[in-house]
Amino acid sequence: IVNRSTTNSLDFSNKNPPIDPLKSPRSYEHSDPIADRIPCVVVELSSQT
Repeated sequence: IVNRSTTNSLDFSNKNPPIDPLKSPRSYEHSDPIADRIPCVVVELSSQT
């Protein structure tokens, strides 16, 4: 798992420059599913409150 994470980070760094600026931030968010999930949870909590 650790090796895979490192590989993903390296791949992302290498693919970052060619990726379109508009797609770059999107890719970064998708690269981190946890970070992408936090906002959803916050929205759910806000809706419940």
